[in-house]
Amino acid sequence: PVFEDVYQPSYGTHQADSIGGPPPAPTGRKKALLIGCNYQGTKAELRGCINDVHTWKDLLVQEYGFNDLDMVLLTDDQHGPKRPTLANMRQGLQWLRAWGPAG
Repeated sequence: PVFEDVYQPSYGTHQADSIGGPPPAPTGRKKALLIGCNYQGTKAELRGCINDVHTWKDLLVQEYGFNDLDMVLLTDDQHGPKRPTLANMRQGLQWLRAWGPAG
């Protein structure tokens, strides 16, 4: 009860009309910013994050019709503007916002 009151606000929500059907038709331009950090060579090294980025890219292209030019991939196995630095991630977020409607 307390969890639902605090963490599950009911404003602006409603039951789904259906579950498991096809996604709604997209409106506007589709864009994606995909970021994968494996932190190679550190104590916090992870495995699979960069692979996940490429898997998501393939899914977006094959299943949802995304264009390669409408995706930015930042992974820490790259250099320069493709590396997930704070500046590059901020620039990627700005790119996502560009050409899109408010909201």
